Amino acid sequence: MSVKLTRLVMPIPAIDPVDGKIRNVLVAEDKIDRAVEFGMVTTIEMQKTMPEIIRRPRAIWESPKSGALLYVGQPEFMYDFHGEPINYWHGNPSDIFVVLVDGNKFVRDWTWTESVQGDQWQPKGWTVEFSLRVI
Repeated sequence: MSVKLTRLVMPIPAIDPVDGKIRNVLVAEDKIDRAVEFGMVTTIEMQKTMPEIIRRPRAIWESPKSGALLYVGQPEFMYDFHGEPINYWHGNPSDIFVVLVDGNKFVRDWTWTESVQGDQWQPKGWTVEFSLRVI
């Protein structure tokens, strides 16, 4: 007799760059666990910042090789170490928030990064893999 393990996933509505409609992407249990382990700020980013960016991105970049998508934007708020919202514009204007969604529609990562000089919505360090701007 085999036992089937059920993994927890959290669906989050995201804009589909193909047709502009809202479709769910999924956050797997291990990513939820990772956010909790990293602390309050990462958990709040998963709950608030990530959904804000994937619903209303300023740009979406695609990896022609893997089909993964990189959602890019600047959220309304950042969060301090106590979980309190801080108006984003007190931060560095070249900082952008990115959410990596693989070809199977699972969120693989989310983080702050710096934009490329001359293109505020192109994340520095991600330009080789994510070379095709779809939005």
